[in-house]
Amino acid sequence: MLDFADLRVFTLRSSDAQGVALTDMFIAVVKEILVDYTYYASCANVNFSIATTAAGFELFLGGYSHKMPILAQRVCEEMKS
Repeated sequence: MLDFADLRVFTLRSSDAQGVALTDMFIAVVKEILVDYTYYASCANVNFSIATTAAGFELFLGGYSHKMPILAQRVCEEMKS
């Protein structure tokens, strides 16, 4: 059974160029840190994506439900650090 989770995080993202650039850079850094971990997760049919939105960023997790909490925890830990 495949389950999907869509987590929207709304931050106080600035509408100016600096705020947009900092949000994009933050997401790029998180993706780069997690590249090895998410590769193995994708081999286990658990998917991850993070993208900027007008109100902040959106985190998407999809795959087998018993694997998603592990990936979600790792992503949140990396975003926090």
